[in-house]
Amino acid sequence: MRLAWETRVIAKTMTLRRKVAASAKRALEHRHATLGETKLRELGLDLFGNSLNVRKMRGGSGSLRQAASA
Repeated sequence: MRLAWETRVIAKTMTLRRKVAASAKRALEHRHATLGETKLRELGLDLFGNSLNVRKMRGGSGSLRQAASA
């Protein structure tokens, strides 16, 4: 997938919650197998906008999980 704001850059990974990772992988693989690379690009479905951002909370030891730009 290409970054939506810099289409020359290829996003090689994305971070998802474990609960949805397998389902998302199947959906992306099915979409690619059904449409193919050319149609995905034509429709703009090869663009990547954001991912899960897991980081330490400020002033704490817990993790903060939020959707954020990659």
